[in-house]
Amino acid sequence: MSDTILQASLLQQCPVQNQVIPQGGPKAIPVILDFANGGSPIIPPDAITLDYSNVQALGRFDLLQGFFVDNSNNGSALTITIEGTAHRIIIPATSQAWMPALCMNPVKVSFQSAGGVAVKVYLLNFPVAPAVWGV
Repeated sequence: MSDTILQASLLQQCPVQNQVIPQGGPKAIPVILDFANGGSPIIPPDAITLDYSNVQALGRFDLLQGFFVDNSNNGSALTITIEGTAHRIIIPATSQAWMPALCMNPVKVSFQSAGGVAVKVYLLNFPVAPAVWGV
């Protein structure tokens, strides 16, 4: 068995902001992810990508620190992947969750689910502790 040694020169830093009190006060932005009506030859019906760079450029949402996810009506898991950090969060089927996000600016997030239903997600600019519960 050999040990793998990580070289500091090969490690990268991701400029993320967590546990920060937002200057404009806390905000929760609701987003309805409709997996029932999506899809095209380029974007599969089970994948939705959110690019929030324009909203951030206008100063309406400064940073993403977490999510509230209502996946209670979905018989499938919801997978959230954050671009830039490759942070992946999986919300189980028929559950709700508070989840912190390891996110860089601008906010680019993809959501995937095979459930074929609408899922409500709130983008949060304030820190949250992780919690998941079934409903």
